Amino acid sequence: MDGSQFPMDDDSEAARRRALDDYGILDSPQEERFDRIARLAARLLDAPMAQVNFVDHDRVWVKACHGGEMREARRDESFCQYAVLRPSAMVVEDASADPLLSANP
Repeated sequence: MDGSQFPMDDDSEAARRRALDDYGILDSPQEERFDRIARLAARLLDAPMAQVNFVDHDRVWVKACHGGEMREARRDESFCQYAVLRPSAMVVEDASADPLLSANP
C-alpha cells in the first residue's frame, strides 16, 4: 500500500515545510529538552523506543531518540510519511499487523 489513500494538500504540505525551514531545526545539535520528550513518551506509552522526528521533503530527521540510534531515514520508507498526511494522531500498536505498514523495511 502507498500513501495515496491520504490525499496530500499541496498548500498544507508547503506551509508545513516552510514552517520547518523557518524554525531552523533540521540538522541542529541534540538538545536535552527534546531528549526528555522522547524519554517521557517511551515511559508513558510503555514503549521500548520513542522519537521526536521532523519530516522534510524527502527525509525524516530524528531530533531525539530514546531506545535507538537512528538519526535519519528516507521519507518514503518511514511511518511519518503517513502520519503527516492524517488529520488526527496515528497510533500503530503492531506494525507487522498493520496493512499500511507491514511491508515497511
